[in-house]
Amino acid sequence: MHALDNWAKERNAAWLYRALSDLESGTARQLLFLEFASDADQQADLWAGEARKAGIAPPAFTPAAHVRLAGWLANKLGERKVRWLLAAMKVRGLSVHSIGFPAGQSLAASPAIAISIEMRAAVYGMHDGLIAITLLITGVAGATKTSMAVLLTGVAGLLAGACATAAGEWMAGREKHRLAEYPVQTVRDALAAIYQGRGLPYDEALSLASSRMAADLESGPEAMEADPPNRHPPGKAAGPQVVVIAFFGFIFGGAIPLAPYLMDIPRHTLLIASCLSCMALFVSGAAVSRIAGRRALWGGFRLVALVGMAGGASYITGGLLGAGTG
Repeated sequence: MHALDNWAKERNAAWLYRALSDLESGTARQLLFLEFASDADQQADLWAGEARKAGIAPPAFTPAAHVRLAGWLANKLGERKVRWLLAAMKVRGLSVHSIGFPAGQSLAASPAIAISIEMRAAVYGMHDGLIAITLLITGVAGATKTSMAVLLTGVAGLLAGACATAAGEWMAGREKHRLAEYPVQTVRDALAAIYQGRGLPYDEALSLASSRMAADLESGPEAMEADPPNRHPPGKAAGPQVVVIAFFGFIFGGAIPLAPYLMDIPRHTLLIASCLSCMALFVSGAAVSRIAGRRALWGGFRLVALVGMAGGASYITGGLLGAGTG
């Protein structure tokens, strides 16, 4: 059954990649998705062979309902508008829309900065903790004027969120064993196709993919496609320390908006917490944007604006719920 399930996943992936390639007709991305479809077909054939060895013949293939739905939405709305859904389905190649290599640009000129896996876990853990706890305490503060209620809820959310973040990092590490089921050449070719879709010539894309694979065989296309070259140091792989770092990163980020409540500031507690959050959000947004190779200032201002709007909505919703429940 394990082989049959994987066969179905690969056939569904191939069907969806071909649907996406039809939407990218005449572009380099069409060839990218066709390459992924071909890789998925080859992998499906391998799984079909494993199933037959176990005495199970693969049935006639029919795309799963959720795969057909994703293809239909991409066709009606456009691939960019359903990227969140495609990303959740682990569709590769989406990063070609966000990070490119302009013609004539040296790979070393990529705006992204080098960052270790540990630092990445710390930055993103703090980022998530800051946003989650800011919105949590804003909503609770809208529902009640009691600082102790806000503090208790915030601390509970801080611990729960940190555990969830650490568990997510642990599960991500556990997922790496799946790469052993895929030939190294298949992973290399998929990664080369991603770089080619971003604008690199074929020979340079293949050479770059080979060097990335040699540097870190535990990083597949899902992990590396979002990262420009030289993002992670050679041979560096996530370990148990990353889980711990992500946990305390979330704690540190979430403690910033909670600080005025922890210090029991008697007046304007929410206002002070909001000011601290805005400053920290700007720094966090700028850092995350810089890591991703985008403009740092724009990333900082955008995050402050987005979380500010979400915080306002949380405060109003909390006030309505508080008034309704007494």
